[in-house]
Amino acid sequence: MTIKTNKLYGLILSGGKSKRMGTDKGSLNYHGKSQVEHLFEMLNDLTDETFVSCRKEQTELKHIQGLPKVIDAFDDLGPSGGILSAFNQEPEASWLVLACDMPYLNSESLVHLIENRDPQKVATCFYNGEKKWPEPLCAIYEPSSVERINYYVGLGKPCPRKVLMNSEVNILEPLETRVLVNANTLADLESFKKEKENNHEA
Repeated sequence: MTIKTNKLYGLILSGGKSKRMGTDKGSLNYHGKSQVEHLFEMLNDLTDETFVSCRKEQTELKHIQGLPKVIDAFDDLGPSGGILSAFNQEPEASWLVLACDMPYLNSESLVHLIENRDPQKVATCFYNGEKKWPEPLCAIYEPSSVERINYYVGLGKPCPRKVLMNSEVNILEPLETRVLVNANTLADLESFKKEKENNHEA
């Protein structure tokens, strides 16, 4: 596929503490392997290179041990810290950023995002109809986003959603609304598994 203007790298955000889930969300098995491995394979087919964003103490975890990494260089900035760390590592690239807790996300949706990317905007993202805002954790961030992210970090509001809501971004309708659903609890995990079983039986 054609990469527009500059390199497009993939970034899987897996540095969260997963407090509600009670276990590392990136290690969960929705598709026959860890979620991080599943997303890595999808992204790696669509980008120039793909990396896993994690904290330094996570680097030896089994499910990410052999994968290329971006080590979080910022404390307590959440997803913005992971995104800024990625740009520190490759400042001239654009980054397709994914949360590791979207089990319904599929390749078709990512291709749609990439094919409709506008590199002249700060970012290209989907509109999350359930939450009524641009989805920051399934989005392509252009190098121009660094200045905007740093601006909100400086205001004490290190939230990438605020960046998207207050910047010039390209917002797309997702092919399916469910691809943006987060699985944050064990109940969400069981719901996904049950639905998958029912679909196999149908």
